[in-house]
Amino acid sequence: RVRRAIGLLIVEEDLIAGATGDVMFGIPGAGILHPAFGLPEEEIAELMGWNKPWDERVAEAQQLMVDAGYPDGFKMHILATAARGVDQILADVLRVHLKIEAEIGVGLGTIEVYQRIDENWQHSYSHTLDVMDPVQLATYFGTDGFYNYSNYSNPELDELLVDMDRIIDPDERREAVWAIERILLTDLPVLPTGHFPINYMPYYPHIKNLRWNYISYSNNNRLEDVWIDESLRVK
Repeated sequence: RVRRAIGLLIVEEDLIAGATGDVMFGIPGAGILHPAFGLPEEEIAELMGWNKPWDERVAEAQQLMVDAGYPDGFKMHILATAARGVDQILADVLRVHLKIEAEIGVGLGTIEVYQRIDENWQHSYSHTLDVMDPVQLATYFGTDGFYNYSNYSNPELDELLVDMDRIIDPDERREAVWAIERILLTDLPVLPTGHFPINYMPYYPHIKNLRWNYISYSNNNRLEDVWIDESLRVK
């Protein structure tokens, strides 16, 4: 209930701007998975409750806190390697609407952050996962997964993750991936933020038909389709 309450009050545009300085560097409307293979934006909004007016979202979140036994909120810690606007934005929303007092631990080294998570800290905050293949989700959300710091366990999800390696048909694989994200956006072992690692693809202006692609591996961007316009080459 608490995770659902926090999720209702997430405004991805605000978190993206806090993390990078500009909304252009994130993907508003994204869920747990990258939009290249994740659920459609409309379904994500429905699962998260983001399709409702803000006042309704706040009221529902506050009722969830009451139902969870935290009408007056509680104290939590946000672990961070550096001071970031995104952490303060989240902390302000939690304090104002859910009476959750979030203490931001800044200046921590990456190793120290992971050590503190291993020490059974109850709350931590990170950016949305940017896995290159849905099979990698087993590391984060599979029972006893190496990076499963929330100790999340769902037998149905475990079975889907195992089956991913056996599904070759593109349509069946898409449906399996979407089924996985539906479970994750229902159980919310992590919360979506809309912020993915930024990738730049610089190239000379005389290189033509080198197309931007959502993900780093793909058979869509083949070099035989790329050509050089000699008229634009700097001599």
